[in-house]
Amino acid sequence: MERAGVSHRSHFRRKHRKPLLEASGVIRALEVKPREGLRIWLRFSDGSAGEVDLSDLVGRGVFRAWDRVDRIVASFGETG
Repeated sequence: MERAGVSHRSHFRRKHRKPLLEASGVIRALEVKPREGLRIWLRFSDGSAGEVDLSDLVGRGVFRAWDRVDRIVASFGETG
């Protein structure tokens, strides 16, 4: 942020990022909670929420490192 000449992160978020995201209609994940196995629960900025099973992504793309369940659980911490 310093490269852009912005010294106060909270000011940037409030005055620039938040209005831009709201105007563009971008839906963001606001909350993510790990669940048992390869599932996570998410809450989005549009008010929707739900649980998703990521097991079909193991070993593919950015999830390649998730070739073992214990690595995934360790990356999330304790399941909720």
